Amino acid sequence: MPEEQGDEVIVGHVLTPKFAQIEINNIPVRILNVPYIEQPPQMLCFPYSVSMVIDYFRRTENIGVPNLSPADLISILNTDPERGTVLSNATLKKLSEYTSPIEFARYRGGISKLDECFENKIPPILIFNAMYYFVSEEGPAHATVYLGRTDTKIITNNPWMGMYYPYDLEKFLEAWEIENYEIVIPRIRKIEDTKLNNFLSTDEEVD
Repeated sequence: MPEEQGDEVIVGHVLTPKFAQIEINNIPVRILNVPYIEQPPQMLCFPYSVSMVIDYFRRTENIGVPNLSPADLISILNTDPERGTVLSNATLKKLSEYTSPIEFARYRGGISKLDECFENKIPPILIFNAMYYFVSEEGPAHATVYLGRTDTKIITNNPWMGMYYPYDLEKFLEAWEIENYEIVIPRIRKIEDTKLNNFLSTDEEVD
């Protein structure tokens, strides 16, 4: 279970911009302004990726996101440091109970889905085969937080490889395909059904 301080929330704080600008090969690139958190040398990429996403929403939204540390998330996700995280709908449902009003769901991705998330200012977590990317041999799946892309590069906050890590887009897509283009998309939970909702419009669910 999360530690007691995990219940702390930030409401009414000064918000940081949702976008930032970096340079890749001296070319300016607009990216999602997700803070970087480095993982230790264990199979902890998914909880650390989730931690970055939560921190992004804590900094950019006044919605009372819980202050969950990577250690809290490792416990919630039942992550084994030697084996990693078993990623299932049940796992993400449990995670979403602790991260409310942020909820997480699995989808099958692709370039258009990445562009859609970027337009909606949402940083998704991509599950790809990192070993295949580097040596063209399949290994364990790896999680990384998508920040943006160019025509030839995909930029992520990779908890293992580093901040603003630029992957070759074509090779990354091959490594992502091995994991069936799995993508975990966070979103702000919709308002519960009330009379007020009759006067509010809500976004369509991303699929």
